[in-house]
Amino acid sequence: VMVTGDHPLTAKSIAMQIGILPSEGTITNVVDKDPEAIGIVVAGPELDGLSEDEWEFVLTRKYIVFARTLPTQKQTIVMHFQKRGHVVAVTGDGVNDSPALKVAQVGIAMGSGSDVAKDAADMVLTDDNFASIVKGVEEGRIIFDNLKKSIAYVLESNIPEIWPFLFHIIIGVPLALTTVMILCIDLGTDMWPAISFAYEKGEADIMSRKPRNQKTDRLVDYKLMIHAYLFMGQMQTIGMYIAFFWTLADYGFNMSYIFDALNGVKWDTDEIDLDASGKSASRCQMMDVYTGGGLYSGGTYVKTRCSTRSERMEALPVAQAAAFVAIVVCQIGGGISNRSRFLPINEHHYNKQNWMLTIGYLEEVILCFALVYIPGLNTTFGFAPMKANHWWGGFPCLFFCIILDEIRKRFIKRYPKSCLAKIAW
Repeated sequence: VMVTGDHPLTAKSIAMQIGILPSEGTITNVVDKDPEAIGIVVAGPELDGLSEDEWEFVLTRKYIVFARTLPTQKQTIVMHFQKRGHVVAVTGDGVNDSPALKVAQVGIAMGSGSDVAKDAADMVLTDDNFASIVKGVEEGRIIFDNLKKSIAYVLESNIPEIWPFLFHIIIGVPLALTTVMILCIDLGTDMWPAISFAYEKGEADIMSRKPRNQKTDRLVDYKLMIHAYLFMGQMQTIGMYIAFFWTLADYGFNMSYIFDALNGVKWDTDEIDLDASGKSASRCQMMDVYTGGGLYSGGTYVKTRCSTRSERMEALPVAQAAAFVAIVVCQIGGGISNRSRFLPINEHHYNKQNWMLTIGYLEEVILCFALVYIPGLNTTFGFAPMKANHWWGGFPCLFFCIILDEIRKRFIKRYPKSCLAKIAW
């Protein structure tokens, strides 16, 4: 849309030269209401007599030029666009432009313009270059995108943090994570990568997307919640429990024994379970015993017997450490996927490495090693050293997060009107 004080013929000629008006399909008479017209030139004296239907016709053309307009008429034009739900940005440099600059959502004054225009505007183009507006829009979209990526990354770990408590309360499964371990995730491993998304480059298609709907496209909406909680969060939960049960099985506690809690068997009872009268109950937490002088399954199976509380308490911190590491590993997979919201890996700027994010992943791994293996530190936070093979529990989740999200991105690109595309975050 071009608004000027010049004569309509002059305005039309200039608009055609700079590409605002097409050479064909442009009318200069509002009364005609030619539905085939894609461009229109409206003179200022006509504006005051336009009906609502005529305004609707004018403002729904693709190319619009207003000529011979007064300062109040420029303001009226802006208000009619806003009345129809548009977000309006106005550029100007003179005193006559100040009313429109003031009422627009984004008023943009030229650096060489009048002081009145600068005071009325929201921003000033110091270089008088309209290309700076495009660059500013791109930067704003990148900031919005990166904030969503950072929020999604943080929210994803909430699901594997809450499920252990629900399972423990409902069916008595031993806690896969303690509250201290959750704090280590939220205040330790999460922090650096989440902040590092601020350094992420814009996606290649960011300027080809339609403008966001100011009423529905929020920073945190149901689409982001579905992605974080029902997709990535559940994947991380699965990875956490794979590592947790795998490690307990290495100590002789296979899943069928652990789910004996459904029959009233308690994990943390002293030695064997006691009934209400204090006598030894017939049920207890079973475990498999192997040769080799240790608890790890690796030798020959010997027998299945009741476990002691000390044996259970020896195995549990190691399994919890494995679950903690699995979540961190899964988060790395989620972080790699979240670098792009819509584009597949080969189309995003993955060659433009976000080094801050890479350092954040390294920080997560180093912190895991420190919490698990440094004597004193591990016992303080409730961890216990674990074998090397227990680290691999979360890696299937890492790859599945990346692969499944890659499938999602390719699907919504191929079928942009599908249900999956409609809930793409």
